[in-house]
Amino acid sequence: MGGDRMSIESDVFERHQPDGKRCEAYGFQRAGDVWRLERTFLDGAFRAAVTIDAVGRVTGEVIDTMTDEEYLPLRLKNPAGSYVYGVRHAYEELLRGIAEACFVRVPFASAQANRICMKVQETWGDAPEFPWKEKAYATSGVFRHPETQKWYGLIMPVTWAKLVPGREGRVEILNVKVGDAAGAAAQEGRYPAYHMNKKYWISIVLDDTLADDVCCEREKMMRARRTCRRETNRDKRTENGYPHVFDDRECHSCGGQHRIASAMTGRNHGRRAA
Repeated sequence: MGGDRMSIESDVFERHQPDGKRCEAYGFQRAGDVWRLERTFLDGAFRAAVTIDAVGRVTGEVIDTMTDEEYLPLRLKNPAGSYVYGVRHAYEELLRGIAEACFVRVPFASAQANRICMKVQETWGDAPEFPWKEKAYATSGVFRHPETQKWYGLIMPVTWAKLVPGREGRVEILNVKVGDAAGAAAQEGRYPAYHMNKKYWISIVLDDTLADDVCCEREKMMRARRTCRRETNRDKRTENGYPHVFDDRECHSCGGQHRIASAMTGRNHGRRAA
């Protein structure tokens, strides 16, 4: 049951960040770095105790007021009977009301991913793009050079098993280019790149294992942007006077997936991002 306990709250509050002033106005009580709120629902039959921790993670407990014990059927994946579904639905509605009143939408699920996103925006003014409609990739954000539209960073959620075989759970990662990918990937919090060319890129886990400045690898991301900009000259030569199409394929300079012109062809020879 412990593995299911977070599922209701995490589904409702995914990609949401608490606003302290709005939490206080709503009735949350602060104790140190933690916010707590209690609300009854279903005509007082149940009491919800909602907690927001220091990193913005929301947990909750639903108490049966008749027995003053936690209502455990709420956490079953496949509960029997409409009554349990009714309690779950009412609890979810209560949580959605809290999310709307006390939280703001953010691009990514983890606090560290959102901090790094903000750092990139403050440094270069580049906001993440979410180009994939498929549910599995819909929350993956690409950072592109504004002139060339070429990638220099990618934040995406993956299962831990993609990085460490056999490890359970999920984590958001930052894919970024480095000079020595093999050497960098051997360090704590860094792994051979998932989804990108492992010769040039690494995946950095965004679970606060590493400090934000280390994760962002600012100087390396700047180098990637400059490299991608140089690719523009080749693209323009291809465009001028020749039939061409644009496709997403591997950049020869940095190994990333970019929109690069392909001359003298009407077919897409690019390797599209999965």
